[in-house]
Amino acid sequence: MTKYTPIALAAVAAILVGLPSTLPSNWSPLTLTKNLIVSPAYAAGSNVYKMRVDGMTCPFCAATSEKALKAIPGVTSVSTNLEKGVISVCAVPSANLTSSKMKDMFAKKGFSFRSMSTGRAC
Repeated sequence: MTKYTPIALAAVAAILVGLPSTLPSNWSPLTLTKNLIVSPAYAAGSNVYKMRVDGMTCPFCAATSEKALKAIPGVTSVSTNLEKGVISVCAVPSANLTSSKMKDMFAKKGFSFRSMSTGRAC
């Protein structure tokens, strides 16, 4: 079941009733949208993983890597920047994306996994 944040529910109520002045001053339509369209990863406290991968030179390289990452349970979105050789993955912490697992997966695809950094909120 999806859980909405209390402030998101208050914002919807304020908009529907016509009381936008009751919204916090830092509230924006983007924030409202982000809180209302709640993915399982967002609700569970998702992480963003930035992976440095060498050897990806074409859109096909990116597509095959993205497909493999999306197949991992808990991964909700993947995007690739070919120029920088960086793949960004949004996933729940339980997806357990470790450097050793990523190194093995990318090696099977013919790429070299170099490093990974983790941050909060996708």
